Amino acid sequence: MANPLDDYLMAKKADQGILPGMGRFMGGMGSRTLGNLRTGAEEAIGSGAVGLAATGLGVAALKVYRAIGKRKDFKSMMEHNPDLQEMQSRDPSKFNAHYNSLRTLVPSYAQDPIISGSLMRSMSFNPEHAGSILTQSMETRSKHAPSLSMDMGPAKFQTKL
Repeated sequence: MANPLDDYLMAKKADQGILPGMGRFMGGMGSRTLGNLRTGAEEAIGSGAVGLAATGLGVAALKVYRAIGKRKDFKSMMEHNPDLQEMQSRDPSKFNAHYNSLRTLVPSYAQDPIISGSLMRSMSFNPEHAGSILTQSMETRSKHAPSLSMDMGPAKFQTKL
């Protein structure tokens, strides 16, 4: 059975190379190179952090921009459809949830005050069918704008079960 200490010492001798002191020379060089790598890594991490912060600011700015657009579109819808104010006052959280769903699923419809007003009116009169109203809107949009359709074309890739 081999002694782990003997194995370690044999490996250490082998690392020293053919010339005595070569291992020390290479070890010193390795530590200098490692120091340079460490400095380079610290610089890369620093610049990465700056890039990440800039990306974070960009994401935050985009969220603010979208929120401003959403507020503007909502106000425009309410101005063009004064009857919606009564519907909103009856159940504000449900009304706002309907608008958020509309905005998420069909953003171009939410931006148009006439279309969004019509859909919000339908969802407010029939809140139990709000989901199907939005689904039908999405299907209608897909039919009239083929480039936005979810259809993948002919069923070439169908698999049989």
